[in-house]
Amino acid sequence: MFKPRGCRLPKQTPQGGKNSSPPTDDPFSCLQRTPSTWTHPRSLPALELFIQNSRLDINRLDFSTPLSYSNRSSSERTAIDSLGNNPDWVIKPTDKGGALVVWRVDLYKAEAARQLSDTSSYIPQDHD
Repeated sequence: MFKPRGCRLPKQTPQGGKNSSPPTDDPFSCLQRTPSTWTHPRSLPALELFIQNSRLDINRLDFSTPLSYSNRSSSERTAIDSLGNNPDWVIKPTDKGGALVVWRVDLYKAEAARQLSDTSSYIPQDHD
């Protein structure tokens, strides 16, 4: 008979004896978990205090003013500003990942025309 590791076979007593139970054919019956009796405490004072203080800190933030610091160096900011003011380049954010893509204007327009001319993805419309 197959016996899974870590399982004890049920105690067998003679037929009709005390505490006799019918033998089971399922060797995995001993692997069934008993339901948990743990219940979540209604309130944890330290957690409630942390949540309350976090909400107060967030409400004190002023999201209308720009940040006073940058994670870019001054030379990086200068390069980005000069690219952004150059009409020969197009700078767009990517769909995913938070990166920037820098295109020459002629290549950007050619790629846009190529994608829009794909009739399997886009259908020309007569009006807006």
